[in-house]
Amino acid sequence: MDATDHQKKALATVTNNEPSLVVNEVEVYLTDIEPRHERQIAKIWIDQETSYDSRQCRVLTAFYKNDGDISGFPFIVVKNEPARTDILLTSNFARDFAEVAADLSPVPDEHKRAAEIAGSLTVSNPEEGFEGDFSDEEIRGIASTLRDADAVGAEFVQIDSSGVSVRDIAPWAVEEAERESDPFTVDGVDYLAFSGRGYTAVLRIDELRDLGGASVEDRSVANGVTVHEIDGYLNTSIA
Repeated sequence: MDATDHQKKALATVTNNEPSLVVNEVEVYLTDIEPRHERQIAKIWIDQETSYDSRQCRVLTAFYKNDGDISGFPFIVVKNEPARTDILLTSNFARDFAEVAADLSPVPDEHKRAAEIAGSLTVSNPEEGFEGDFSDEEIRGIASTLRDADAVGAEFVQIDSSGVSVRDIAPWAVEEAERESDPFTVDGVDYLAFSGRGYTAVLRIDELRDLGGASVEDRSVANGVTVHEIDGYLNTSIA
C-alpha cells in the first residue's frame, strides 16, 4: 500500500467506523492490516524491552485521530491480556520509536507525528499521578498486621481501627493501588496497597509484567518482606 492509498484507507476507516478505543482523547481505529516494516521493529522491541514474548503478540495497523490529525501506527495486541496492557505496550513502543526517529532524517515526518500521537495514549511521565510510596516502616507494619491476623494470602484486605477484614476486590482497587504503592512481597505473596480515609487496603497480585523500559530494584525491609521499587511502567494482574 503506497502513501496515497494509505491516506485514503485511513480517512475511509475513520469516517465510516466508530473508534475501537478512545484513550486520553485519542481515537483508535484497529484494522486487520499487518504493517510491513514497523511490525518487525515492534516484535524486536517486545522481545528486548519487555517481559513478553513477541510470539504472544500481534502487531496490527491502527489509525489514530487526535485534534483533527489522522495517522497510522502499529498497535500491539497481546494474547489473553486486557486492552489496558495493549494500550500501555503500544504507547511505550511509540514513545521509544519517536525518540529514536527524532534524529533520523530518513524517517518521514508523518511517521514521527504518528508515533507522537500513539505515544500520548498514556501519560508521558510514569510518575504523573503517583502519590508516593509507602515507607519501609509502613510496609513492615502492613506485613506484621497481615501475619498477626493470619491474612497473608488473602486477595483483598482492609486494615482500619476496628481491625483486619477480608473483602471482595473493588473494581477500582487495582488502579488506585498502582498509583500509590510499589509492589511488595510478604512471605512469598505479592501485594499492592493504598490508603483511604481511616483505612489501608492491601491487594494481592499474581504477576508483574514489564511493559517496556521499566526497572525494578528489590529491597529487603524485614525478614520475609521485600519491596520492589519500580521506575517505569508495569502491568499487574490480580490474583
